[in-house]
Amino acid sequence: MPSVATSSRPFLPGTTGWTAHDLDDHVIESQWFQGRYEIVDGVLTTMPPAYFPGTQSLQELVFILKANLKERGLPNHFGGEVDIIIDEDRVVIADAVWLTLADQERQREATRRAGKSEPGR
Repeated sequence: MPSVATSSRPFLPGTTGWTAHDLDDHVIESQWFQGRYEIVDGVLTTMPPAYFPGTQSLQELVFILKANLKERGLPNHFGGEVDIIIDEDRVVIADAVWLTLADQERQREATRRAGKSEPGR
């Protein structure tokens, strides 16, 4: 993996030219985790706060999905507020995520290949 130089660009919402690879820089990654950010079409953006009505509806849906998955003998574990790299210039925060067992293994392998020290990330 090539080394990543610290960005000379300010970590400010609204700035352009951001990519998923910028998060490989430990300085930028540290700033990323201090707030709620996304990269949308290369623009660093902040996430609005979540509100009870929206999260309540999501939790009800997850409850239904978990029961259905359990009945089918499938893993029924969900994660919330997870960073998802859609493509190079889109990194979003998903409200809820479900991964198949195969997806979970691919995630662990991608983490190992990227040299990340926290396999659960």
